[in-house]
Amino acid sequence: MTRLAEAARTAYRFDMDVHDRRTLGYAELAALAARRGQRDGRVGFLALAGINACRAGLPEIAASCLAEILEANERHLLTNYATFGDALRDPDFEPFVRSLERKYGWERSEHVLAELGVSLEIDDADAFVAHVSGLVRSRTD
Repeated sequence: MTRLAEAARTAYRFDMDVHDRRTLGYAELAALAARRGQRDGRVGFLALAGINACRAGLPEIAASCLAEILEANERHLLTNYATFGDALRDPDFEPFVRSLERKYGWERSEHVLAELGVSLEIDDADAFVAHVSGLVRSRTD
C-alpha cells in the first residue's frame, strides 16, 4: 500500500515530504505553462513532476505525467521507457534529469510559486492526489 493510500485509509494527517512538495509545485507550474500556451515548458514541468512523484512513491501520478508527456510529444525521450521508474534506473536518462533540474531548478520554481501566491501545503492525501491529478491533466488548447 502506498504512503498516500495508507494516510487516506487511516485518516491520519498526510505529511508532505520534499518530493511530494516538488510533485505538487511542478504540477502547478505545468498547469500554469498550459494556461499560457507554453507547450515545451509544460512538458518539462510534467517530467519533473513525474520524476518527483516516482521518488515520492506516487506511481499513479507519475504514470499520468508520463501519459500527458507522450501525448504532447510522441517522440519524447520518455517513449523509451514504460514508467518513470524504468527511466530513473537507466544511467542514460540521468543527463536528461540533470538538464531539467538546471533549467527548472527547484529553488527558482519555488520562488515563482511563492510570488504567485501558490500554496504547496495540502494535509489530506485524497485532496493531494485529486489536486495534482487535475493539474497534470491541464492542457494547452
